[in-house]
Amino acid sequence: MHNRPWSDFEKSVFMIILCLTVVFCIYGIIKKKLKLYQAIAIICYVVCICFLYATTLFTRAPFGSHEFRCRLGLDLRLFLAGVQSEWDQVILNIILFMPFGLLWPVIRRNKCSICEVIFIGLVLSLSVEIAQYITMRGVMDVEDVITNVMGAFLGGVIAKTSTQIYSKSV
Repeated sequence: MHNRPWSDFEKSVFMIILCLTVVFCIYGIIKKKLKLYQAIAIICYVVCICFLYATTLFTRAPFGSHEFRCRLGLDLRLFLAGVQSEWDQVILNIILFMPFGLLWPVIRRNKCSICEVIFIGLVLSLSVEIAQYITMRGVMDVEDVITNVMGAFLGGVIAKTSTQIYSKSV
């Protein structure tokens, strides 16, 4: 499925996005709109988004047809049954989206709900799945959306819990 490295054009676009993000963050720090930790979280978030699209879209060759899969529960049942390929798929989807759940509360100074984290994970996941369908560079899979949102949710729970524990200890 992943059959080519990034092109020079894709690398250039990534560098431009990263540079613009850094400039935006520096400006935010100078204007006292952002704290340093928020700026770092924003930069990490943008890098994660670029990595997400690189791994799920840009490095794939087109299939030649639009593919949509809605096997609600099948991947998760196979995962729970211990089928190795499903373990890999489910775990990787969860891990791929955990940084979004972890970083969003940091960016928002912990002034967001878990519902907001879930919504952000859903929007990002749908954007990937729809782009895969349109470009024919992957299968638009409902279970991928579910496991991606689970990853964002788990990341958000870890971030919120860590913040609460840290706040109580300080």
